[in-house]
Amino acid sequence: NGQWLKISYAETLRSVEQLAAGLLALNPNPQRPLLLLSENSIPFALLQLAALHIGLPVAPVAPAYALQSSDFNRLKNIVALLTPELVFVSDIVPFRTALKALAPVLKGHPYTVLTAANSAVWPGALAFEQLAEADDNKAVYQAYHKVSPGTVAKILHTAGATGPPKGVINTQGMLCAQQQALLQMWPFLVARPPVLVDGLPWHDTFGGNHNFNLVLRHGGTLYIDSG
Repeated sequence: NGQWLKISYAETLRSVEQLAAGLLALNPNPQRPLLLLSENSIPFALLQLAALHIGLPVAPVAPAYALQSSDFNRLKNIVALLTPELVFVSDIVPFRTALKALAPVLKGHPYTVLTAANSAVWPGALAFEQLAEADDNKAVYQAYHKVSPGTVAKILHTAGATGPPKGVINTQGMLCAQQQALLQMWPFLVARPPVLVDGLPWHDTFGGNHNFNLVLRHGGTLYIDSG
């Protein structure tokens, strides 16, 4: 309806802990990352933060591989390598054809589709709201305290200009070190939290690590621009 969708830091923390509990209830395997196949959005951000909070690796993938491809080859290559146990799409409807193409690739690897919209369109899909209904603070607390600098946080992928996209491991320690380095270069951030209007995709290290975490680290404000 043209209105801004807003979320505060306090609301974010509550949602992240609830979603983290929901993810843990699914008994996820950290060897099978959470695939994030979506444009930038608040649900994307919350689900990614929830996974990082409990040490579940995420793999953000370019939505263009699903929405602007006729053969889905790059997406299939990534999925075949990762065999994700959980696949998140912002809305089932635009991603339905791509999801159908992935089904044979994941044959023999049980998986669940998570979505923020139109879950009824995909049999067995888990709605974002359902995932957030979980409430197990003890399990979340225990998982959170097992996360270490060496815990895999993300698997980002190269653009695939010279062949199939290649996965690049990002650890929790790497993400923290990057933000500490930025703070040491830009000490003004302490007194002037950043305000960003940003359309850079979160499947890329610039938008997803540098910019997103810069705002998060300093309590800034991020306006998500669809481009």
